[in-house]
Amino acid sequence: MGNPKRIYDPRYWILIFSLIVITELLGFVTSSLFPTSKFIKYTTFIILIGALPFLIATIKGLRKGDKELRQSKLKLKNIFDTLDVAIWSHDLRSGTLLITPGIEKLYGYSYIDFYQDLDLWKKVIYPDDVHLLDDREKKLARGETVTSEYRIVRPDGEVRWIQDRGFPTLDSNGNFVDFNSVLFDITDRKESEDRYRSLVEMSPDIIAVVSQDKIDYINEAGWKLVGASNPEELIGQSPLKFVPAEIVEAFKIKEAKHGEKRTRLEFQVKQLNGETIDVEMASAPIFYEGRFAVQVVGRDITERKITEKTIQNMAYHDSLTGLPNRNNFRDHLNKVLNRQQENKLLAVLFLDLDRFKIINDTKGHTVGDLILQMVAYRLEMAIQNEGFVSRQGGDEFIILLEDVDKERATLIAQRILYEFSKPLEVNHQEFFVTPSIGISLYPTDGRDEESLIKNADAAMYQAKERGKNNFRFYSSKF
Repeated sequence: MGNPKRIYDPRYWILIFSLIVITELLGFVTSSLFPTSKFIKYTTFIILIGALPFLIATIKGLRKGDKELRQSKLKLKNIFDTLDVAIWSHDLRSGTLLITPGIEKLYGYSYIDFYQDLDLWKKVIYPDDVHLLDDREKKLARGETVTSEYRIVRPDGEVRWIQDRGFPTLDSNGNFVDFNSVLFDITDRKESEDRYRSLVEMSPDIIAVVSQDKIDYINEAGWKLVGASNPEELIGQSPLKFVPAEIVEAFKIKEAKHGEKRTRLEFQVKQLNGETIDVEMASAPIFYEGRFAVQVVGRDITERKITEKTIQNMAYHDSLTGLPNRNNFRDHLNKVLNRQQENKLLAVLFLDLDRFKIINDTKGHTVGDLILQMVAYRLEMAIQNEGFVSRQGGDEFIILLEDVDKERATLIAQRILYEFSKPLEVNHQEFFVTPSIGISLYPTDGRDEESLIKNADAAMYQAKERGKNNFRFYSSKF
């Protein structure tokens, strides 16, 4: 079956009518000019009949063009219906206004409502955002393209974010003659940004963005950390004002490259008042406003560092006297032995206090503790910077002397004995406490930590057996 719509196409009727008129006119003209020539009359008719297929093909082409145009318009309409986009076009000279139906999806009003009230788009703007229109109108009047982001209130009370990009046209006299605007719903993006911004601003951690050797952004936790009263005090400042140059280099702030590995460091930050705090920070390269930058995230670990130092001090120092403890001494001795050369000598002095147990039992632990503190002080005074003094526990102390021979060790032992020749005064009472000292030498009396301490201990017992308040060098003949 043929297409029944074809016979209703007005262009076909116009064609037939035109052919009849043209045929009659040609017939009249040829009859007047050539009344006796039948050939010319028939030739004119044949030419008209021959032109008919061409005219029909032309109309078919027009029909095909119309169909493709309708299909293109339909596709375009479907695209605009799918997207949260609306177009507003207003020819101010003719007053012609074009609004695409997509505006209904954005604003919740019929697009007819916008034709009836040209200011409706302004009336539904969220009150807190109305102030943006003044700056927008000034820029449009100068012929500048303007992108505005503002909130609107839909009829159901829902608040949506709109991005409005306006394109003004001015004539040669600078008059505003035409205006086009493309409107997008950006609510999802803005809400996502707001959630991220809220998380960043409310975070107890430091979050900052640095690019081109300048601080571009820093959250509240960050600017408060360095002692600023607002972020403006820091924006645009160099991070070198607060962070050592080697840290800036380690974070690769100067030449941030997208995709590089993250860096995590612990270092000290200088506050605006000149004081320093300990921080732990991690960095990662990002894009920020279209350029490479470094985002740093960190926290104040000053309290943690103090706690760690306290724990370490407790683990390696005697809580009563403040001297290095047994573990600290052994670690230190092993480090010295590992780097010790064969031609260098060491001396380990093992001390035990004579008569301390009697004082501690009769006068109490409080007096005993005070005496131990005073003993530690006198030992440090006797050794000064020539050795490593530690408390092993109870009334036992051990000292390491580096790069000394037997004669030098003898002099230092005698100096210790002299320090204890004077009484210790506690609570207005005088106590005489003397040490017995055993000495072992490296490498003759041992090459490892255990042998040196054990032999110094053995020599100390020999000193006690020989009358106390003296010293003895280790000898395998004991």
